[in-house]
Amino acid sequence: MTVQNMTNNEITLESRFNQLIGVLERQYAQAQQPPKKLFTRKEAALYMQISEKTLDRIMKNKSFYPAARIGFGTGCIRINRDKLDKWIDEQDGSYKV
Repeated sequence: MTVQNMTNNEITLESRFNQLIGVLERQYAQAQQPPKKLFTRKEAALYMQISEKTLDRIMKNKSFYPAARIGFGTGCIRINRDKLDKWIDEQDGSYKV
């Protein structure tokens, strides 16, 4: 069917279908990648289901060991996923932010 013969509804349906195919292709590509070993602050907060502000307060505590500064000078902070999981498991519910 040519574009000239298509109605507006068919064109809209086809474009929506192509958008959905694109979304599914991106999700499939992401699913094929190995899980991330290092999180950014934002990713770690999403993973923990807390706000970035709460994560910042937690990171100021000396007992929070999953975070590391990468690079020289100010560098960037990354949170090791395995260490974060271990730290979470070690918490007994008495941790106060």
